[in-house]
Amino acid sequence: MSSAFPFRDTLRRPTSWHVFTSSGETAAVGSIVEVGVVHGDFYLTQTPSTARVAPGPGGGNYANVTRLRFTGAGAGVGLGPLLVDFSASATDMPSGGRIYCGPSLKGSDVKIEDLRGWCTMDAYSATAWAYTVLYFGVGPSGFLPSAIAVGVVKGNQVGIPGLSAMQFIGRIR
Repeated sequence: MSSAFPFRDTLRRPTSWHVFTSSGETAAVGSIVEVGVVHGDFYLTQTPSTARVAPGPGGGNYANVTRLRFTGAGAGVGLGPLLVDFSASATDMPSGGRIYCGPSLKGSDVKIEDLRGWCTMDAYSATAWAYTVLYFGVGPSGFLPSAIAVGVVKGNQVGIPGLSAMQFIGRIR
C-alpha cells in the first residue's frame, strides 16, 4: 500500500549498510536557544554479525568496517541546568543503526562514496540517550527530501543532564 508521503515510503527500504557503533562529542552554548559544534565517527559495515573481532572497540579491532567522520556546526533548542551543554559517547558504549535509501538515490543501494561530502545531522538527546538522523548529500542550500541516503542511529552518551534538539550542517569524510 502506497503512502501519500513518498519520502516516508522511500525510507522504509534499508540499504545494505548498518551502523555498527559510533562515538562523538557535542558542545553548545545558550539558554533555550543553543548554538554548537559537533564531531562524530560512525562505523559502518555490511556484515554486522562479523564486524567485531576481539578485543572489541577499545582495542580497535574491526573487520569489514568503514569509518565516516562528521564535523559540523548548528543550532537548536535545549533545556538544562547550565548555559553550556556538553555530551560525549565512545565506541564502547551501546549504539547502532541503519542507513536507508533516500529519495534522490540513483540505483538500488548506496556505495560508501555516496555517503561522503555534505551532510545535515539532526541530534536529539536526553541525558544518557541520543538519537541521530543523518541526511547524506544535504548541505547548507539543500532540502531534506533531496537526501541520497538517511542514517538513523541510537546510542548511549554521557554529559551535562538535560534535553536538546539540534540541527548541524557539516561534512562527512
